[in-house]
Amino acid sequence: MDINALKRFAQTSRIWMIDQVTARLNRMLAEETRSVPAGTLTALKAAIERNREDVIEQVACTWFNRFTALRFMDVMGLTTPHVLSFVSRAMPGSQAPPVIAAYPDSARTDHDGQEEACRLRVLQACHDWHGRMPFLFAKAGDYTDLLMPADLLAPDGFLARLRAVMTEAACQHVELIGWLYQFYISAKKDTVFAGLKRNIRITPANIPAATQLFTPHWIVRYLVENSLGRLWLRNRPQSELAAKMAYYIAPQKPEADFVPLAACRVGVPCEGVRL
Repeated sequence: MDINALKRFAQTSRIWMIDQVTARLNRMLAEETRSVPAGTLTALKAAIERNREDVIEQVACTWFNRFTALRFMDVMGLTTPHVLSFVSRAMPGSQAPPVIAAYPDSARTDHDGQEEACRLRVLQACHDWHGRMPFLFAKAGDYTDLLMPADLLAPDGFLARLRAVMTEAACQHVELIGWLYQFYISAKKDTVFAGLKRNIRITPANIPAATQLFTPHWIVRYLVENSLGRLWLRNRPQSELAAKMAYYIAPQKPEADFVPLAACRVGVPCEGVRL
C-alpha cells in the first residue's frame, strides 16, 4: 500500500470535491429545475442559510467517503453488479466505454449520456445501501443527491484515480479507509489548529477535523488483544487464541478474578476515536 499515493489522492480530491459541489450548488440555486422535488430544494436552501460553507464542506466529504466505500465494497465482492465497474480502463485520451445498459442514456456513447448513466447508477446504489448504512448513504430525495460531483468518467478523472490508488491489493489492508479519511481532512485540520494559535475558537462543524485521529492497526490490535483477548483467555485458558495474537502480553501472575464473557461490553468512550 503506497501511503504517499493515498495522501496525494485524498488531498487533491478534497479540492476537486469542494469545487464540484460548489459548482453543482450554484447551478441548482440558479436554475431551480422543476425536476427537483420541492422538499429537497427547500431542505438544501435551509441548510445553506445556516452556513453555506459548512454545507459544501460536509457534502464534499460525504461524497468522498461514499465513493471510497463503494470502491472498497466492489473489490470485496459486496456489490453486484459492481457499482464502479464502468470506470474506464482505457488509455488516457480515449473515450470511456459504455456503462450498464439498464440505465437511461446508457445507449448514448457521448460523454453526457455516459455521465448521466454513471450518476444514476451511483445514486441507486447509495439509496439501496441506506437501510444498512444510514450514517453514510442517504435515502432518495436527500439534497446530497443534487450535489453529487459531475465529470467522473474522464480517463484521468476522479474515479480513474480512485481505482489507481484503491487497488485490489490495497483494499486488503484494513487501514486503507482510515488513511484516506485522515489525509482528506488534513488540510482542514491544519487550518483549524492554525486558527487556535490566533485565538479562533473551534466551531462545532470543525470538531471532527480537530479530534478525529486515525489509529494504526497495531494500536487497535494491541488494545483489543490485551483487553478482550485477555478476557477470552481467562474464561478459556486452554484456548489457542494467544498464539494468534502478536501484540498480546501474557500476565506474569495467574488471574482468577475476571468478568464472564456474557457480561462483557466493548465500547469506545471517546468522541472522535475511529477504531
